[in-house]
Amino acid sequence: MPLEDFLPTQVYIILLVLSRLGGTVLLIPGIGETFVPVQYRLILAIGLSIVVAPLVGNQIPFAPSGAELVRLLFLEMIIGLYFGVVARIVLLSLDTAGQVIAMNTGLANAQIFNPALATQGSLPGFFMLNLATLLLLISDLHHLLIRAMIDSYTLFPPGAALPAADFADAIARIIANSFQIAIQLAAPFLILGLLFYLVMGVMARLMPQLQIFFVALPVQVIMGLVILSLVLSGAMMVFLEYYSESIGRYVVPI
Repeated sequence: MPLEDFLPTQVYIILLVLSRLGGTVLLIPGIGETFVPVQYRLILAIGLSIVVAPLVGNQIPFAPSGAELVRLLFLEMIIGLYFGVVARIVLLSLDTAGQVIAMNTGLANAQIFNPALATQGSLPGFFMLNLATLLLLISDLHHLLIRAMIDSYTLFPPGAALPAADFADAIARIIANSFQIAIQLAAPFLILGLLFYLVMGVMARLMPQLQIFFVALPVQVIMGLVILSLVLSGAMMVFLEYYSESIGRYVVPI
């Protein structure tokens, strides 16, 4: 193949691969965070595309017309964003768990800016979300999603029709499962909150002249922090297992 024909073909292949991988890198936990500079994410996406392009080049359709090229780029971006959204929803289950923990430990009003969400969030949610992101990078589970993106070319070949119904069903299931795992992680604190407010209610009836809830708030906070220190390691192990299982089930079987 002449060089003048080879170079445009390779650029076209890399562009299609970049459309899929770039959508995932935009949202992948630990790399796609808002506080990570856009230049770094772009360099990573381009580097991955250059490496992956030769591996999947035989599955890329020939260069089409302008309108068909726009359609291909759009479909590839949707697939990449789907992968990133799946990982992001799974990660945000810890923020939901943190919100439940905060409501049952007297920390609901202690809000802090969470850079991972670019908005205000609870202290337990901020702590657990950032700790989980760190553990994902330490345990190399972010490689799992990158590997799934490469293997996805056999399941979602470029140019094929998108399984929109399957994508919507998978997203709905992931949201439901993530909420379920969030409640399970926060279950000890739900029990703590129930028992604590039950005892405080009884004491308030016995001593109505004493503002028992204001007196007991420091005790509630201390008890919540003690329980958090006891269950945190187990909760993180459960989350890492859930993350790995979700990527393997809802992204692409690997």
